[in-house]
Amino acid sequence: MPSEKYCRNRKLALTYKIYTLGRFTIATDVASLVFPQKKPLDMLKTIIAFGCRNICKMAVSDALWPDSDGDNASQAFSTTLHRLRRLLGNDQAELVQDGTISLNFNFCWLDCLDSHRLINFAEKAALNDNVGQAIDYLERAEELYKGPFLSQDENLSWLVSKREQLANTFLSALMRLCDISESEDQMERAVAWYQRSLEVGDLFEGSYQHLLVCLLKLGRKTEAISTYKRCQKNLAALFGTEPSPKTEAIYLSLMNG
Repeated sequence: MPSEKYCRNRKLALTYKIYTLGRFTIATDVASLVFPQKKPLDMLKTIIAFGCRNICKMAVSDALWPDSDGDNASQAFSTTLHRLRRLLGNDQAELVQDGTISLNFNFCWLDCLDSHRLINFAEKAALNDNVGQAIDYLERAEELYKGPFLSQDENLSWLVSKREQLANTFLSALMRLCDISESEDQMERAVAWYQRSLEVGDLFEGSYQHLLVCLLKLGRKTEAISTYKRCQKNLAALFGTEPSPKTEAIYLSLMNG
């Protein structure tokens, strides 16, 4: 559902839905769109990765044409923007003003922005002790997170920081769900959210620790042992380290229980 924040003028129809989490898809109410040209899409991805609003044209040009001089980069920017607008069939989807470029949210909805908006709403609801509303917002944000930001564009170095930022924000939101579930003694729900957090960031050892505790409380010893071994294997493979003393202590209590 489009956010009023991104569609302030209700007389204008939401033209495009842009999905960036775990995939890159541009869709309308009719169908998903297919684009034969790569560079215009790279421009769109760059604008999104740099924050969508008031992005310096030079920053976009440097990302897309790092080896071009000023005049050539400026010409390439103008040509590529024209092609992008033509592919979208909308000259107003991107706004250019005073050396900057922005997406026009009267025509564009983005999953990554809506997810971030929902997480912010959840934090405000939690601060006001509105637990039910916070959970609702967080679960809606979780539904939008299908995977890493523009995950198929591994070779575009300027995406890395945005990808990590979004993943960390989402992990924090998941941990909030976990904390709420544990505090309300909803262990099954907590287990599900901790497992989801490990799908996003498999080396977040704190999630392993909490998951082990929840599984112990539920009497799911076999699953707890498997979880510990997964933690042990991943830490050894990537860092050459063992689980922390805290994790070991939880595991020993499991084996001795």
